[in-house]
Amino acid sequence: MNLKLSSRMMLPWLAGLAVLLGVWLLPLPGQVFGDEQFSAARMPQTRTDIETAAAGFERAKNNYYAFVHSHDMQALLATVQRAVAEAKANPGDPARIAALRDQAGQVRDYTAVLSDYADAGEQLFPLLRYYDDELMGYTRSVTPPTNEVRTLTFPLADHMRLYPPPVGDLAPDPPWVPASEVRSQLASISTHLAALNSQAPTVPATVDAISKDVANVWESGRSIERVESLHSIYLGLLQTYDTQIQEVARTGNRATLPAWRKIASAALTGAVGLLVLAGVAFLLMPQRRQTEAGPAS
Repeated sequence: MNLKLSSRMMLPWLAGLAVLLGVWLLPLPGQVFGDEQFSAARMPQTRTDIETAAAGFERAKNNYYAFVHSHDMQALLATVQRAVAEAKANPGDPARIAALRDQAGQVRDYTAVLSDYADAGEQLFPLLRYYDDELMGYTRSVTPPTNEVRTLTFPLADHMRLYPPPVGDLAPDPPWVPASEVRSQLASISTHLAALNSQAPTVPATVDAISKDVANVWESGRSIERVESLHSIYLGLLQTYDTQIQEVARTGNRATLPAWRKIASAALTGAVGLLVLAGVAFLLMPQRRQTEAGPAS
């Protein structure tokens, strides 16, 4: 069987082979799907939003630690507990009630700055998660999927495990306390302090309520201090990763390619274009028909 391959038959195959070689050899970027292709364009606004939220969080954090550092919190707790015991033992003594009101009033002031700190953290954390997601999309859209790039994400993944559930996977001690709970505790201790009066028959119940308020606030303080400190570290890790990935995107992997591969890539890029153009042009070129004379019937 005599199989004659014409140039018209071969050129499409050669063009297809060239495309395959290009996919194998050219340093092409990874695939980007859906909304991720817009992450790079959104990054300047994302960074601005994070900086604004972080500034508000930093103010609340500074106010909180200014209060903590200006008060001996362990001594305050012991003093309040002693004042509670004395007020319960002498509910009709105005001096004992006044002492409790003064000491518990400092706890109320602490709860106020704690509530602001919790609120600021609760506003910042969703933006940190969004920043994280956008950075991952930005990474996939502007950098090749190398081991170097993957390694840069490890500190972020390890840090997220430190959060209490449902975000992290470590033991929930202390558990995650929402800002709304701290606001409720602030309202509760404020109400009970306003009701504290040595002439009222409900003094024992009010004192018990204040004692419970103080215990709840102290537990919330443990949680808020830990979780908000994790937010601060998370923000620092994200900003460090952002700087690192911008550098990777700026230099890329092309700078590390051997010279021969750069030349081969450039030549192959041109050859792919020429072959595809020639193949399409040849396929569309009008062909002359040849007729063969057959035996007369």
